[in-house]
Amino acid sequence: MTAALSFEGVAVRYPTSKEPVVEDLSCSLQEGERVALLGLNGSGKTTLLRSVVGLLPHDGTIEVYGTEVNPRSLGTVRAHVGFLFNVPEDQLLFPNVLDDVAFGLRRRGTDKKDASDQARDVLRQLGIADLAGRLVYDLSHGQKLRVALAGVLAAEPAVLLLDEPTAGLDPPACRQLARMLTRQRAAILVATHDLPFAEQLCSRYVVLERGRIAYNGTEVDLVRRMWGVSP
Repeated sequence: MTAALSFEGVAVRYPTSKEPVVEDLSCSLQEGERVALLGLNGSGKTTLLRSVVGLLPHDGTIEVYGTEVNPRSLGTVRAHVGFLFNVPEDQLLFPNVLDDVAFGLRRRGTDKKDASDQARDVLRQLGIADLAGRLVYDLSHGQKLRVALAGVLAAEPAVLLLDEPTAGLDPPACRQLARMLTRQRAAILVATHDLPFAEQLCSRYVVLERGRIAYNGTEVDLVRRMWGVSP
């Protein structure tokens, strides 16, 4: 079976750095699998996610449903991947919330009414239907984050890359988000520091230390011990 997302011997470095941020990384996600990418600041989580959609160059092989990520394939790859940035302002393009969430659908050719209806439905699932008519710049950080996620989910990508999706959310909103994401059919790789959120959403944990995999498995208690966290 072709993996939804796979990494083989991947190394990623920034143009200004001689040393790689991610090095010799190999793992994969199967269709519909939800995996937490855990690690301290600077461990390489965001760097790895950005390399999947060509925002950073990499050595080794990254594949999305069998399509190797390279400059020639980025259009195909990005059509299958939804990416939530950890700074929502980086992907909110329109002043009005509903227009922003519907943008990906409109770009794909969905007519305006259907795109708006689908966008409203995703906002409802995220518990923020009341924001549809609001202006983006009036929103709190947590609201902007959920609006950005709604725009990603509305396009129904096959692979979801989420970078710190619970940042700025209160505990009830985190639980609601996890429940909503468990209903998604996409393979999900979520970079997070939020272990309770990861435990609610994910069935496997990949822990990065200095750009290398320190653990890849299903035992959350082992992750807790690695981090010195009590159950």
